[in-house]
Amino acid sequence: MDGFTTIREAGGADYSIARRLAEGAIVGPRLFYSGRALTQTGGGADFRTPAETNDACGHASPFSVMSVIVDGVDEVRRAAREELRRGAPDQALRLRRGRVPIGIPCNDLRVLGRRAAGPEAQKSQLREFETRAGLDSPAAVIRSATATNAELLMLKHKLGVIAPGAYADLLVVDGDPLTDLRVMTDPQRNLKVIMKDGVFYMNELG
Repeated sequence: MDGFTTIREAGGADYSIARRLAEGAIVGPRLFYSGRALTQTGGGADFRTPAETNDACGHASPFSVMSVIVDGVDEVRRAAREELRRGAPDQALRLRRGRVPIGIPCNDLRVLGRRAAGPEAQKSQLREFETRAGLDSPAAVIRSATATNAELLMLKHKLGVIAPGAYADLLVVDGDPLTDLRVMTDPQRNLKVIMKDGVFYMNELG
């Protein structure tokens, strides 16, 4: 897991993956997913070339794995309700100039932040630490990756904290990430303990 015990995914993952992770059928981080991304014709998740009606993977069709094209309020509402019916706790809109993940708890809309998804997800997560290390303090970067994202998911008492009643997620690092964030970018060398839900997934200390 490279030290990531929880991820937010904004387009592509679904209930079956989250369920298998939760049941332990596959090993990986806790998953909060958005289901298929909603995009308008020509939007950020409309993968067709100008000459195509449907792309080679069928992403523009109703049976797409990653996205569904919606134009107008009624289509957006219908598609959003379908993804919620499938169990997605939040949704992602991919617009022409980028993506805006939107959490929809009941009738409330809350804008979420970055995501981790796709085949390069693990590498991208680690590269983000490297990139942000030169832009912000180590404490701020770690806070963004833990407590801030927990608040975005409305789980600030369960994630990103060590406290009674919280998820028992814990990392032990060989080094001090508060002074040198780069120790987090080499998990194979520097991570000594990875615990999720009180279960050891790595333990080089015991």
